[in-house]
Amino acid sequence: MQQTVVDQGATVTANEFREILDDISSNFRLLEPFDLEVFSYYLLRSLGSSGGLNGNDRIGLVRVIDDFLSERFPGYDRASWINPSSN
Repeated sequence: MQQTVVDQGATVTANEFREILDDISSNFRLLEPFDLEVFSYYLLRSLGSSGGLNGNDRIGLVRVIDDFLSERFPGYDRASWINPSSN
């Protein structure tokens, strides 16, 4: 059974969402340092949404994004995504 990560009229599975992240990240490989704000903008644009996820969707989304960013960007700090004011 596949985990549903986002549901806003259309179901997106975790695997499909990782494909979206793969597509987005290909545009960020040359950026130094990694810009989370820009990444977030492109992520929301790819999802065709300006937000509005419910609590369960948000938890699943953060987990998938966190795993993905940890794999792709060695300097990634989870705390910066979960709580930007902690910097």
